[in-house]
Order: sequence, then C-alpha cells, then structure tokens
Amino acid sequence: MINFNLDRDLIFLDIESTGLHVIHDRIIQLALIKYSKDQDDPVEYTTIVNPGREISEEAIAVHGITPEMVADKPFFKDIAREVYDFIGDADFAGYNSNKFDVPMLMEELDRAGLPLDM
Repeated sequence: MINFNLDRDLIFLDIESTGLHVIHDRIIQLALIKYSKDQDDPVEYTTIVNPGREISEEAIAVHGITPEMVADKPFFKDIAREVYDFIGDADFAGYNSNKFDVPMLMEELDRAGLPLDM
C-alpha cells in the first residue's frame, strides 16, 4: 500500500494511440489508476477503444493493437462521460504525460463535448 498524503486525487495514466499527432490521431487504449485522497486502495479504469480511423503501422509495431482488436469496441465518444467522471478534479502523473497523454486525452474529451479544465 502506498500512502501519498494527497490533497487531491492523483491519476497515473497511459495511452496507446493510432499515431503520435495529438490533434489528428486517436486513443485506442486508455489506462488510468486513481489514488484517492480519501481511500487507501487505488481504483483502475482500463479500456480499448475503436478509434474510427486507421492505426498506423508504426503504432501497431509499438503497442501491438491491431484493427481487428478494436473493431467491436466502443468509440471514445461512447465512453467519454464515464472517463470524464472517473477523472473528476484529479491531478495527473505519468511518463511523458504532459507532452502526449494528457493533451491526447484532453482532445478526445473536447471532441466529445467534455472539455477538461486543467
């Protein structure tokens, strides 16, 4: 068990996507682990998403997620409210998250009409 003595919830995130362009590419896998200021055990949220567009060969080589694996999954807009509510007003942490993961997530939520206030 980790005790962070948090003033706000803290979410570690990792995103796999169709490519590296934050505006044009889309999320295909989202993993969130929330450490709450009010409880000891973390809560996880993970999902695979149909990006509604091609996954680049370069991206497939990195994460191994193929078009066949996402074909029957929900689109991000279909889970956006669930993701938004899970995040709440938490802070974010993660490897390279400020340059890629957080902006990518913000773009997806904004497209779904749920802008994230950072």
